[in-house]
Amino acid sequence: MKFIGRKRAPASSPPMRGRGTSAEEEARLEADRQILLDGLERDNSLAGLIQALTKGLGVEEHELAMLTGVNARFVLLTGRNDETPYVERLEDLAAIAALLIRDGGMRPGQVVGWLRSRNPDLSLSRPLDALRYPGFLAVHRAAEAACVPAG
Repeated sequence: MKFIGRKRAPASSPPMRGRGTSAEEEARLEADRQILLDGLERDNSLAGLIQALTKGLGVEEHELAMLTGVNARFVLLTGRNDETPYVERLEDLAAIAALLIRDGGMRPGQVVGWLRSRNPDLSLSRPLDALRYPGFLAVHRAAEAACVPAG
């Protein structure tokens, strides 16, 4: 897909809880959140993990390719091999996203925004870029800091 002169619109975020949403909508949003968390934390299939990251969270395939160094389709074709660095990076990304949703109360669109934004806790690197270097622990610490309510 080619875009000339404009960026692709970010994945839509559901409305915030308590701002004019009905109890039924809040229940649906919570169910969607739980389905996404299950895909990020519990899905043992590589295809399920990639689907949770791309369709559920809104990470673009080219971002996964930059993170892993290989095309997402290549990852699916080669299958799951826990010794392969790209699988570990996808699992790291899923763990960070799950932390931000579960403990930080972020919606998928907010998580993707956090992953794409320059972060002062990472020397102004983007978390998606920083997962390669300095790596998971630095990004995890930054995500934990984002989960702490401002006081």
